[in-house]
Amino acid sequence: MSASSDSEVAPAPAPARHPLVSVLALLLIALGAVLAAGGGWLLQLGGSWYYVLAGVGLLASGALLWRNLRSGAQLFALVYIGTVAWTWWESGGSYWRWVPRLGLVSALAVLVALLSSTLQRPVPKRIARSTAAALALLFVAAFSLAFVPHGVTRARPGFPQPLVAAGLAPTEEAPLQAADRPADGDWPAWGRSNAGTRFSPSRGITADNVATLQPAWVFRTGDLPRRRWGAQTTPLKIGDSLYLCSARNQLIALDAATGTARWRFDPKVREAAITHTAACRGVAYYETPDEPSLDPLLADVAADLALPSALPGLPLPRRGPRALRVRHASSKAPWMDG
Repeated sequence: MSASSDSEVAPAPAPARHPLVSVLALLLIALGAVLAAGGGWLLQLGGSWYYVLAGVGLLASGALLWRNLRSGAQLFALVYIGTVAWTWWESGGSYWRWVPRLGLVSALAVLVALLSSTLQRPVPKRIARSTAAALALLFVAAFSLAFVPHGVTRARPGFPQPLVAAGLAPTEEAPLQAADRPADGDWPAWGRSNAGTRFSPSRGITADNVATLQPAWVFRTGDLPRRRWGAQTTPLKIGDSLYLCSARNQLIALDAATGTARWRFDPKVREAAITHTAACRGVAYYETPDEPSLDPLLADVAADLALPSALPGLPLPRRGPRALRVRHASSKAPWMDG
């Protein structure tokens, strides 16, 4: 009797793991471990549960991909869909909140889709490539939205008047200030006026002559702290004077035409009080009425307050030496008493 022709056929050997699948699997394992560990800590602190679940999912997906199994790609797809759902639930339609939550995982999704055709029980190449192309187009479209304004607050028709924009009309207690209606040649506030227009009506500098401008004068404050410091002041120009502050909040008045120093007020900031970069970002100007009801103050980085005067010939501070210790003070806009 002849041998049976129905001999068993040996199963086809499993395809070898693609080198890029190995790299992707290790990347997902590392990323998943970090997310799971950090997410567990965050959950203990009362934070979001998502990072633990996503971390475990990525970790398992990477382990399955290392074994070249199709289920690794399928598990990653579940993590991706869950991330999209979680992002919408937590962030709504806010574009910039979506970017950090979906940017990296979307890029990984393109790679997973491309390589899914190389796994055991592979996804058909046509489907794998179409899915990867769709995800890539979605990624590019989302990236291009970064150049579109988001969350813009539209201004009401018409440009605001300075006093209205300042939110305070002049009264007996709060008289008209230089920054309410600046003179054409002045810059009495950081944004030029209390309306923050940042626009000067002066016509001495035009598009035709700006390239030929030359420095009129140079002034050096001489205030150089031993540690880090920054020159961030926005000078104010009122009348024929220019007011600025140095790194350690020394207030300086200059002749606007020549750059000659008229006076300097040094609040004696202690080096020990400077915990970061020493910088004064600007000064504020206030014209005191005959009977002032407000004491303008200089707040320095050491949180000492003092009252200088912007007028030459007057004592600094005007009512004698005076300094107050406060718990919180800002060095952004010291006051000068006019």
